[in-house]
Amino acid sequence: MTAGIYMLIDNPVFGVGLGNFQSAYLSEYCHLIRIKNRSVSSGNPITLSHTSIITIAAEWGLVGILWFIFFVGSFSITVLKLWHATKGDPFVAAMATGMLFLLLNTQLRGGLFSDPYFWLLDGLLVFTANIENRAAT
Repeated sequence: MTAGIYMLIDNPVFGVGLGNFQSAYLSEYCHLIRIKNRSVSSGNPITLSHTSIITIAAEWGLVGILWFIFFVGSFSITVLKLWHATKGDPFVAAMATGMLFLLLNTQLRGGLFSDPYFWLLDGLLVFTANIENRAAT
């Protein structure tokens, strides 16, 4: 997390580039890799980001942070509209709860955008919203 925060501070607008967290960590920020007190059997130090928000901030900078805030806000508004339009459909509640758990889980293991459930939940949201829009007209 420290390396990601330093990457954001050093490259505030656009970050270090999409997918460049590990290469930047191994080059410019290699002094942050702690290998003291590691047993020989533990192997190489971990150089991947395991927190999705830190990865977005480091790789995309403030642009990515603003995009993430916009995405979470848009998702929340859409879920609330669907919840109201469907009069509390359990499917909408399950979809929103699943996305919330997914966002929390990827803060511990990273990989928000590579998780198939992220794309499944986004697709279900768009599909459900389109069905509700067509039913209203």
